[in-house]
Amino acid sequence: MAEQRSRAGRARAELALVRLLHELNDDEVPLVVLGGLVPELLAREDDLVPQHLGTTDVAVPLITHVQADADLGGVERALTRIDFRPDPDEDGWRWQGLIDEVPVKLEPRCDLPDHREREVIRPRGSKVLAAANLLAKCVAARWRAAAKDYFDFAYVLLHNRHGGPEGAAERLRSGELADALPALRSTFIEIRKRYVKSTDSGPTGYALQALGVDPNAGEARPRADAVDMVQRFFAALRL
Repeated sequence: MAEQRSRAGRARAELALVRLLHELNDDEVPLVVLGGLVPELLAREDDLVPQHLGTTDVAVPLITHVQADADLGGVERALTRIDFRPDPDEDGWRWQGLIDEVPVKLEPRCDLPDHREREVIRPRGSKVLAAANLLAKCVAARWRAAAKDYFDFAYVLLHNRHGGPEGAAERLRSGELADALPALRSTFIEIRKRYVKSTDSGPTGYALQALGVDPNAGEARPRADAVDMVQRFFAALRL
């Protein structure tokens, strides 16, 4: 059974990342971190932002459209030195090791628009290490549909530094990702449908995770917040 999200799990995942960075030493590998380590960093810096449960794994995009031919042999060797090993069932894109005697996963990802979503790519210089083509949070909410995906999606819309759902939508519409938005239209439509009523899967997943942060908070407010913010985001996105 997979470990549930918790603050202790987040701390172990963060430590795994620190150990990997330490072992990389002078290897110049541009790493970008995604997943449950990130939401708190994207959130506003004030006392009103609720705690995030974090993650039990580390998602690290290693290959992008900017550096698709990068030699990532150094990452594979660094993972081996910190006693992480590839999951035999995942073709090299999921590695696992022990942090404080608890299993922690590290999942290399990539962002290659000319490859299929979730396609496994093996970078230059690696024998086993591979990267799964980027499973973005919105895509994860559509296809994996886990409570944590629904929570993360709404959490960032609620608490981002750009000014809530409208600010996040404007940042996407006017930023460097604007040209990629039309291709995600069907995904956006599907996700929006899952946050229409407070009993839909999106608000239900959000409330379930929110109760993990504060068991005394109740479900009504988180469910209503999730519906409100997601609908406002997609209205402002105007796709």
